[in-house]
Amino acid sequence: MEAFFFYMPICLPEEFSTYESSTGETRGIVWAIPITRQEAFFVRDNGWEAFVDLLQEHDPDLLDMHRKSVV
Repeated sequence: MEAFFFYMPICLPEEFSTYESSTGETRGIVWAIPITRQEAFFVRDNGWEAFVDLLQEHDPDLLDMHRKSVV
């Protein structure tokens, strides 16, 4: 793994996707997903939406630091 892909925390319930402070400010919560060099180049060349499609198609274990590239 050589890069990170930041995306919504899909492994958690939707209410974890934002945080509202006591002053009313809202912050988005993102998941830093480790990705391979090939995947990073794919995102650069094809966009994040295409990469999300690949993740959905291959359904890799995104917590496995030794997983194979989906590209």
